[in-house]
Amino acid sequence: MALISRRAEEVKEELFKESIIILIWGPGKTLPDGKAYPGFEKRLKIKEALKEKFPHANVVFSEDKELIEHTPELETQLDKELFQAKMSDIVIILPLSRGSQLELDHFAFYPEIARKIRVLLPQEYCDNPGLSGDILRLVAVEPYSVSEFDECHVATVKCIKMALSAAIRHKI
Repeated sequence: MALISRRAEEVKEELFKESIIILIWGPGKTLPDGKAYPGFEKRLKIKEALKEKFPHANVVFSEDKELIEHTPELETQLDKELFQAKMSDIVIILPLSRGSQLELDHFAFYPEIARKIRVLLPQEYCDNPGLSGDILRLVAVEPYSVSEFDECHVATVKCIKMALSAAIRHKI
């Protein structure tokens, strides 16, 4: 058993060193009225936790300059975000804003992108039998409880697990 444990840790350490692109969609920094957007701080914590655990990864928001500079010739924001998702290894969505909900609704219908999407969603919304349930079945959903969200378990555990899975798929 010691050999299995040692090898498992070695593989995980190797995966944490993978050069992957992690795109995080979610609420922006401010609302149109200039107030802080609820949920943006959580999105920042997710980014920070992933950068700490995956030091060789590029962990980015769609509005980051390093992504925007590669898409000036594309016509629409949807085209730009499709481009960003295509070049990413994983797309984590925290659908707490209308924009991030639209990203999920739109890009879930592109099979190549849907395979990369991981949605963080409150548990009570995960078993919806209606239209939103149909969309959620096209992507991977990671449910969370109120306490997991409040205690930042979403950033420190769930997103790390998602990115680790993306890293193994990238490596193989």
